[in-house]
Amino acid sequence: MTTVPRISPVAVDLCVAAVLAAVLLPSGWRMAGSLGGGASAWALAALVTLHLLPPAGRRAPEATFAVACAAAAVLALLPVSRYQGQPVPMVLAPSMICFFVALYWCARERSAAVGRVALAVALVGGAGVLARLVLTDGWWGELPVDAAGWVLLALVPSAGSVAAWAIGRLHRRALDDRAAALTRAAEDERARIAGDMHDVVSHSLAVIVAQAEGGRMTTPDRSAREVLQVIGDTGRAALADMRSMLGVLRETPASRADPQPGVPDLRALAERSGASFTESGHARAIPAGVGLAAYRITQEALTNALKHGVGPATVRLSWEAGLSITVANPAAATGGDGSGSGLQSMRQRAESVGGTVEAGRRGTEWVVRAVLPVRGR
Repeated sequence: MTTVPRISPVAVDLCVAAVLAAVLLPSGWRMAGSLGGGASAWALAALVTLHLLPPAGRRAPEATFAVACAAAAVLALLPVSRYQGQPVPMVLAPSMICFFVALYWCARERSAAVGRVALAVALVGGAGVLARLVLTDGWWGELPVDAAGWVLLALVPSAGSVAAWAIGRLHRRALDDRAAALTRAAEDERARIAGDMHDVVSHSLAVIVAQAEGGRMTTPDRSAREVLQVIGDTGRAALADMRSMLGVLRETPASRADPQPGVPDLRALAERSGASFTESGHARAIPAGVGLAAYRITQEALTNALKHGVGPATVRLSWEAGLSITVANPAAATGGDGSGSGLQSMRQRAESVGGTVEAGRRGTEWVVRAVLPVRGR
């Protein structure tokens, strides 16, 4: 199957701006040229500004709309130009369509309240432009403008503003509906993954715990019973962690209320792993995401120490400069270089909350040190 390449939104915006400039700007350029002097320069600057706005509307809709209002005001205050021998106010230049594009972006990319404020500003501005046209002598007397013509002239800015706002809001609603559908699909996929993990991993952990408990009850060897006790306790802890993660997968973001492990659980984690634990400095409140990252990093470091170390590990927690966690253990004569998947996972967890992780051999020890911000990102 041939994959259709996705067109960048920036490229689309630039293409729209180029088309608008090619179609609309020549007429406005000739209108501005008929003014002469400084008025012509102001008119050209306002027109060019309007045509530069469409590519910026997606990223900065409020600023884009504000600049569009300023450009429209400049055009409204300029003298009447002439186009094909007829007097035409500069504010009626075709490039004013870019003003409605800016209003569209403001209505689409921001809240309904912001969109309503932008619409109100556009309608009030349109009324001001109409008053300016009525009070400007010397142009409409040359044209056969009757009452119906003035009504049509009044409807153009108001109808254009309402149409641009309505299209923006409709597009916003369509995007929100699509995002909601994608969210529901993601939640369904998480629930499916949770079911598969429960059927495979949780069952296997339960079997390990049961076998360890059975062996501990039947073996006469005291040291063997202690080892089996550790296996059983670790298996139960892993099973509890797995069930907690499965619960998170099954729940929607709004319904997740079960607390995740954090810094207060590090002492118990170290003790379960046979490591010593020390803490220095004054503990501070930290975001839940930072606390969870600290716990998982320490858990992974202790797991590596049990797998690759040759002696008991030590866990040192410090609040002196942010949150610093150091896990050290006697290193084997030969070991890794700090590029394993476990260390990569620790680094990624730290970076996700704005922290860092360093790991490597220091003398006879292997040391993992994580520094996490107390305020998160």
